[in-house]
Amino acid sequence: MNAEQFKQWAKSRNIQVFDKLENFMINQKVTYTNEYGVSFEDKTIIGFSSPNSYGGCVFLDKDSYWFPVKLSQIK
Repeated sequence: MNAEQFKQWAKSRNIQVFDKLENFMINQKVTYTNEYGVSFEDKTIIGFSSPNSYGGCVFLDKDSYWFPVKLSQIK
């Protein structure tokens, strides 16, 4: 899923998304490190939202794109 497809998906679910957050922006390549310390390189940011109850606010082009990760989990 790319950033434009994600925006349409989010809009259909009334999720407010942003193009930038701190020093990150959509379409930027990042490394995501999950809670077990496993890193996934070359992931693309497809959007940002307000933090959810888990603290996630960064949406990435991964299999579970609908589940945002924490800002602290990307570099």
